[in-house]
Amino acid sequence: MAAFPRQARLLTAKDYQTVFANAQRFSTQTLIVLYSPTEALQPRVGLAISKKVARLAVQRNIIKRYVREFFRQNQFHIGSYDLVFLGKPSAGQASRTEIRQSLDYLWRKLKITCGNSLPSQ
Repeated sequence: MAAFPRQARLLTAKDYQTVFANAQRFSTQTLIVLYSPTEALQPRVGLAISKKVARLAVQRNIIKRYVREFFRQNQFHIGSYDLVFLGKPSAGQASRTEIRQSLDYLWRKLKITCGNSLPSQ
């Protein structure tokens, strides 16, 4: 079982600014992922799901929970990259299945672009 330790998260505004300044991106109808190489020993994730995306906190938290869990389970398939997931306005009305499909698609793209030499499981 993979953990989600503090070292696997973007914690400070400086961390986010670094990703935003140097980022490349992939997107779907509901989510955008920005990614940037990092000096950290493992990939790190940050979330930016605003009220414009999902008006209710419950909706924002559901999206964040899915992204964090997906990252936790799949973080070993990419190298040392910082990732920031942004929500698009359609994410607030998206079903859980649509969010999951978006994450699957984005993760496949990330594995191709940022993948390391670890075998797929």
